[in-house]
Order: sequence, then C-alpha cells, then structure tokens
Amino acid sequence: MGDNVRERLITILGIIRNNITLSLFFAFALGGGAAYFFLGNLSYVENIKDKTSSDITIESDVSSGGSTEGTIYADIAGAVVSPGVYQLPAGSRFVDLLGEAGGFSNDVSVKWVSMNMNLSKVISDADKVYIPFDWDVEESSSNVIQSYSLGSAGPDNPGTNAALSSAKNAASVNTSDSNSSLTSNGSSNTQLLNINTASKNELMDLPGIGEVYSQKIIDQRPVANLNDLNERIKLPKSAVEKIKDLITF
Repeated sequence: MGDNVRERLITILGIIRNNITLSLFFAFALGGGAAYFFLGNLSYVENIKDKTSSDITIESDVSSGGSTEGTIYADIAGAVVSPGVYQLPAGSRFVDLLGEAGGFSNDVSVKWVSMNMNLSKVISDADKVYIPFDWDVEESSSNVIQSYSLGSAGPDNPGTNAALSSAKNAASVNTSDSNSSLTSNGSSNTQLLNINTASKNELMDLPGIGEVYSQKIIDQRPVANLNDLNERIKLPKSAVEKIKDLITF
C-alpha cells in the first residue's frame, strides 16, 4: 500500500516537472520571438527615419539651388542714366534691364534705338548691352528719323516710363532747310550755320548734336571756336569733327 502511494507521487511529480520544463521552453521561445520582432521593427523605424531625414535634406538642397538658377546678371553701358552690372530674375527682358539702369540718358541716339533695339527681347546670363550716344551714330542723308513707339514699362519701372516717353517725344527730328539755299541759277549751295545765332532746332539738326548739347551751346554762347566747343561745352572731339565743316562762329 505504501509503495503504491509513493510510486503514484513520483509519477505525478514527473508529470509536473515535464509540464514546467515545457512551459519554460515555450515562455523562452515566445520571449525570444517577441524580442526579435520588436528589435526588427525598431530597426525598420530607424531606417525609415534616416531615409526621411535624408530626403528632406536633398529636397532642401534642390530648393536652395533653384533660387540660384533663377538669377542672371547682365551688363548695360552707354547712353543710360546708371551704367553697370545688374542682377535680374531669369526671363527678364531688355526693358527690365533698362529700368534697373534708370532709363535712357538725354543724349541717347534715338535713331539707333528706334531702328535696332527690341526692348521686349529676353536677355540671357552674362549679356552685354551697349546703347549708343548721339555722336556714335552717323546721320542718314535724309536726316530724318521716323517716330517709333518704344513700348511702355510696367509700374515697377517708373524711371523707364519717363525715359521712354522722352525718347518717343524726341524721335521726330526737325528737318529745317535753313542750312541750305538755292542760288539764282538753280544750283544748290551749302550755307554754314552760325553757332552763336542758330536756334535750338537748327543746332539739333547738326550730326551728333542732341537736345542736351544744343541747350548747352545756347547757355554758353558766345562760342569762339572749335576748341571752345570741346573744352567749354564739353562736346566730344568725334562730334566736333562731324560738324566743323558745317558751322561758323
């Protein structure tokens, strides 16, 4: 009787021990699987964060680079108020560059601008633009400049509006024939223009003499000679050469 009880107890204890061993095994297995799953997910999340941060950095670099690519530099010289190099948005036109330079100066060659300059043309990076003065351009034989609409600048360039309006008003040149007369036998004879008595319009008819220099001559009269024109009136030597055979004092 006692032996039977002891054997049954030993059997029960063996079953309990086996169950505990299996339970511990499954517990460790489940714990290891959970740890592997958790660590794997954590690594995946960290990778996603790193990738997102890298993408944001790349996008930021691209955005900042785009602003640089949207800027150009252009050089304008000659008959403008403020010659120089100007920074402009990409896609800007000549009229925008002209506005930055303050518009045309008073001694611009309106004839050249009328015939050659397209203010609506798009400028490129590193473009160079030269606007000729009156004395840079040879006058045509007819001495007539057709009126030409230079267009209008936008409200962002009020200086250009004034300059363009001035150029349009000056675009029709007076073609007075006071510089020539007909002799009695019908042949033509050139008459020299007296600098000290000529009107402003007559002075402006001379090659290379625009509105500014004609007014300077009138303000500084009497003028004694060609050197006086160059030194006191500050008329360029190239302009003096053009008119020396057409004038008297």
